[in-house]
Formats: sequence, C-alpha cells, structure tokens
Amino acid sequence: VTFGHQQVFDIVPVLIAQEKGFFAKHGIEVAMKAIPLNSQNPAALEAGEVDIAMPTASVFLQAVNGGLDIVAVAGFSDTVKTDSNYGILVRPEAGIKTPADFVGKKVGVPGLNAFLHVMFREWLTLKGVDWKKVEFVETQFPQMEGILKSGSVDAVVAIQPFVSRITGTKAAELFAQFIRDIGMQIKGLEIS
Repeated sequence: VTFGHQQVFDIVPVLIAQEKGFFAKHGIEVAMKAIPLNSQNPAALEAGEVDIAMPTASVFLQAVNGGLDIVAVAGFSDTVKTDSNYGILVRPEAGIKTPADFVGKKVGVPGLNAFLHVMFREWLTLKGVDWKKVEFVETQFPQMEGILKSGSVDAVVAIQPFVSRITGTKAAELFAQFIRDIGMQIKGLEIS
C-alpha cells in the first residue's frame, strides 16, 4: 500500500504504527510517499500514485462533489479551541497590523480550499474582512520561510513546527493563532 501524506504532525499515528510493526503484523507493506500540498491528494489518488491519502475534510468533500470516486475509510482530527499549533505569520515589512490590512496582500496557504485556507477565510470573515480581496497562493510548508524572506508573499498560514522555525529566523512574526479566535467566536460551534 502506498500512503500519501503531507509533512505535518497528523502523520505521526501512521509512522508510529509502522515503527511498532502494526502493519507488518497484519501482512501489510506500507510505502510512504510525500505529497507536497493537501489539495493534491485527490489527484494523487486518481492518478494511482498512492493507494490511500490524508486530505483534509474540505479537500475530500470538494473532490467527491466534483465527481471523484473516493471514499473516507477513517477520520482523524486533533484541533481544540485552545490550539497553538496554527498561526498566521506576517513579514515585518508587509505593514499588516490589523486583520483589515490583509486586503490586497498575498497570503501563502498549504492548499487552496484545504483546512487552513478555509479556516483563515472564516477568521477574516469573523474579523469583518472580505477574504475575496486577499490573494491566496498555494505554498508548501517547507518553502514558507523562503518565500516570506524573498517577499513573494506578505504572510503565510502555517502549523508547527514551521511556525516556530519561521519566527525563530525572524522571517516573519506571529500575527495570530487564529484557530483560538474561531473557536471562541462561532456561535453554537466549538472546535474540539
């Protein structure tokens, strides 16, 4: 079985299962294959590059809605309203001081319409900002620091360990841990 994944902490259970011999015990040989962007998971499945993948719910639902014959076999989520694993990082030179300052700016996200892109758009909406006035570009987590330093984007939406890595090199500053804001502001819905 070829398992498609992104380079994020969500892959840890699969790596542990492989290391502890769970797959081998059941006669399953698993080959890991990195897929650069979450939004590329359905295409990798359809092309036969991987047998199983980990798209976010938003990417999966869009693929099914678009007519792809893929199914969910399991779900995994570990996001809580106090989560500090996610962050909006801005270049100091970008002039972003308030949510409204994202209008007209270029923001790197790890997959268009993937979880972090959708959640960042929701955060902007909750802050009274029209997210359609923000330019979004797909950006792989490992390249986020470089594109911030080069000025190719004004901000990125990232997860750990990339948040700490990028802020540690001063390529960007943490603007907000937006999942916390969303969890507190969506009426009747808790992220847990």
